[in-house]
Amino acid sequence: MPYTEKHWNAFFNAVGKGELIKEFDIADRHKRNARIQEIYAMIAEITPLKTTDEWIAICSELDIPVTRIYALEELPEHPHLKAVDFFQESDHPSVGHIRQFRPSVRFSDTPVSIYKHAPELGEHTQEILDEIRPKSGQ
Repeated sequence: MPYTEKHWNAFFNAVGKGELIKEFDIADRHKRNARIQEIYAMIAEITPLKTTDEWIAICSELDIPVTRIYALEELPEHPHLKAVDFFQESDHPSVGHIRQFRPSVRFSDTPVSIYKHAPELGEHTQEILDEIRPKSGQ
């Protein structure tokens, strides 16, 4: 998606809609942002005219950040998410096999991991109540 003035200019010129650069006052970030819904509506009219692969090629050539949109069930096969080992699988005691996100941070000296399953409703209630109740003699 175009973001900067340079991106918007390149995009509208590439799709043969150079007149929109002036119409939407692309050079002025504040005016452009004030009309962003109109700009997005125009893009919604333009994008069905090409395939996803064509748009990826165009945006890549214009140095506009671009990525394919994945359906939820496709995310585990996303190349970047696979490369960073984003998903981890485990067995939950009551719901069975699950896939979940790995912890979002990584530290070199203190590695993080998923070491417990997600609690079920009320699973830790007694432990919490025991912690917050005043101890006898205090």
